[in-house]
Amino acid sequence: AQSYQESAVRKATAEQRHLLLLPSEAVTVSNGAFTLNAGGKIQSRRNRYYNEQLLGIKPNKIVIRFDPAALHDSVLCYTLDGRFICEATCIEKSGFGDTQVAREHDRNRTRFVKRTKEAVAAQRRMTALEVAELMPETVPPAPPESRVVEIYHPAGNTVRRVQVEAQTEPDTDYDYAF
Repeated sequence: AQSYQESAVRKATAEQRHLLLLPSEAVTVSNGAFTLNAGGKIQSRRNRYYNEQLLGIKPNKIVIRFDPAALHDSVLCYTLDGRFICEATCIEKSGFGDTQVAREHDRNRTRFVKRTKEAVAAQRRMTALEVAELMPETVPPAPPESRVVEIYHPAGNTVRRVQVEAQTEPDTDYDYAF
């Protein structure tokens, strides 16, 4: 076992540092240009990068390595199997220049939208309560008098016998003449 002072210390090359330290993102190339999602977007616009060496590249998927604190600078382009292609420059700086700022902006925007929705819901609830307070109190009208006549059903199931009333006046021939 050699001591640290006697051994030759090998340092990583710039290429090795790029592969180890820089974050990556897979993108699709179109006409030598691509957009990077890591920088977020401002009004649906993103940072756009370009290099002539990316024109007509097949397959059109590549891996980008970038400095998250300097998205408006150039980025490094690699094939999917890790071979270096070129360095693409930012031609359209319409997104954020820093991923941390982009994340903070998205967080604040989400918070703003959520609070706005809560305020709208509270306003609707308050409006309904205010309208209810302004409405005059109503007294329910008296129920109308019932005019339904109910049929009388005697208790039981037997047929009632009809009683014949006796006439108190004597019969006369006049009544029978007609």
